[in-house]
This record gives sequence, C-alpha cells and structure tokens, in this order.
Amino acid sequence: MLGRSEGDAMRVLVVGSMPVSVGDATEELQRAGHEVLRCHDDAGPAFPCAALDGEEGCPLEGVPVDVVLDVHDARTGAPSAYEDGAACGVRQHIPLVVVADGKHPYGRWATREVSRDADVVKACEAAAAAPLAEHGEIAARVARESMERAGVDPAGVTATVHRVGGSLKVLLTLPPSHSEAIESMVAARVVTHLRGYDKSARGVDVALL
Repeated sequence: MLGRSEGDAMRVLVVGSMPVSVGDATEELQRAGHEVLRCHDDAGPAFPCAALDGEEGCPLEGVPVDVVLDVHDARTGAPSAYEDGAACGVRQHIPLVVVADGKHPYGRWATREVSRDADVVKACEAAAAAPLAEHGEIAARVARESMERAGVDPAGVTATVHRVGGSLKVLLTLPPSHSEAIESMVAARVVTHLRGYDKSARGVDVALL
C-alpha cells in the first residue's frame, strides 16, 4: 500500500488559540486510539513551549507526527501564541487540519478546514491519508522533464506522494517506451528534488508503474 488508510493509528499534534480550545478535540482523538502531542501544558503559558522548556523537547523532533490539528476559536483571524506549533508543522510539510467557524490565518496552508461541529477525528484521518499535492506536482514535473531530456515523450506521466511515518512514498507512472536506465535516472532526480523541497522528510521511496 502506498499511503496510509483512514483509521490507522496516528500521532497528532494538537494546538489551539487557548489551552481550553483543545480539550474536546484531544479527548475525541484519544478515544479513537490516536496519540495526542502538545506544545504547551493546559495550565501553562504560551511561552516557553515544550521545545524550550519541556522534559521531552519539541513533539515535532521525535517520532514522526502524522497531522497537526489547530482549533482556532479566536474572534480574529490572527494566530495566538498557543498556535505556534501549527506554523512549525507547516514548515515541515505535515498535513494541517484547522477547526474554525470564522476567519483563521492558515487558509493557504491548511490541508483540511472544518467547522467546530465537525468530526475532527475523521478530518485528521483524511488529512493524514491524503496525497501531498505540492510534492506530487514537483515529482510529476521533474519526471516529465527527465523523460524529455532522455528523448522520450512524457505523455501519461503522473506522480502521487504520501507521507508515511515521516517518509515520502512516491508512486510514479511512466510511459511504456522507456528503459531501466531511464527509470533509474527519473527516480533519482525525483528523490533529489523532493529531498530539496522537504528537508524534514526522513526518506524518499519511489515506486514505478
């Protein structure tokens, strides 16, 4: 299987505009069998976060996180200091789910946006299982360019990328008229470009069709 399946156990970093914002979401995720990580204690201040003042350090630096959930219940679209973990996750290309009934600051970076009465567990599971659109676009573009350089018509090239356990799983579809040498070249260039784009990925595996 290339990617995750909805319902697989996840590690979810939960943040919110205020500590109380994350309580219900945390309970729902834990009841569904998912592990919840936090940047701040419920009664703690916004600064310092766990990365600076926690016994276990930053939750994004240990075992890979599958999705970040931000419960944004502030009245404004601006992020609070308690939501810093969402930006940290976006920088690592981790899927982001935003819960909000109004404006929020993560529109262009959110993998999924849901209302406060939505099923946050299903939203997180779907985000974690979804292909990474920008990664897929990069892989497809590099594959097409590589085929053209080799003198092969790139028509029919497609690429799908998932994040599984912190690594990138790439499925490339190439046209039938190519050699093993071309396949190896294309795969190597895709790996190089994805590593350059997503430096937080723990590995890049390419499967060819």
